[in-house]
Amino acid sequence: MISYNTGNSYPILNRRKTSLGDRTAGDLVDWSTTGPQTSGSNRQYAIRAIVKQGNTPQFSFGTSVTVTVPESTASGAAVYVFTVTDADPQDTLTMEMVSTDNSFFSLDINNKQIVTTQSDIPNEVSYVMEVKVYDDCRLTQTGTVTLTVPNTALTIDNLPSNGTVKEDETAERKLLDLTVTELHDGYTCTLTTSNVPFIVKQVNTANPSK
Repeated sequence: MISYNTGNSYPILNRRKTSLGDRTAGDLVDWSTTGPQTSGSNRQYAIRAIVKQGNTPQFSFGTSVTVTVPESTASGAAVYVFTVTDADPQDTLTMEMVSTDNSFFSLDINNKQIVTTQSDIPNEVSYVMEVKVYDDCRLTQTGTVTLTVPNTALTIDNLPSNGTVKEDETAERKLLDLTVTELHDGYTCTLTTSNVPFIVKQVNTANPSK
C-alpha cells in the first residue's frame, strides 16, 4: 500500500496520482508533470501490476538444422547464417555455445553464423553444435546445428586426351601424366581396357592434392 496524506504534518508520503493505462515491460512513466492531489486525507491506495508472460526468443531454423559443407571449404568461411528473433522488441538477446564435438567449426555470435576454423575438413563425418539464445527474463531457446561433410569424388582433370604412337615403336615411353584431384584419401590408378599394348604406372598415392 502507498500511504496518502494531504496534511502539512510529517510525514507527507505521497501527494500526486495519475492514470497509467496499459503498459508493457520497459515503459517509463514521467511523474514530473503530474499536479498534486489537494483533496481528501488519510487515504491509502493499492497498486496492482498485471505482468504478462514474456515471449521466448526463436532461431530462424527452429530447434534443429542439418547443413552440408564441402570438404574443400576454405578456413574462415561462413557455412551457415541464421537469425534470432523475439516478439518482445525491448528484450536484449544473448547467444552462446552450449556444446560442440569438434574444433573444425566455431560460432560467430556477432554475425550469427557458423564458420570454419580450417580448410580441408575431414569428410564422411557429421559434426554437431548446440547453441542457445535467451532474453532479459532468461527465457531460453536451444538449437542444434548438424554439419555434414561428404566425401567429394576424386576427379581426373586432364582427360580425355590424345596421343600419337608410331607402329614401329618398341621402347616404353610415357604418353601422358594424369592430373588427379583428391583432397584427403589415397587413390589407385588402373587400366580398365584389356588386350591393349599400354600400361598405367602410378607414382603418387599418399593423399596428394593433385
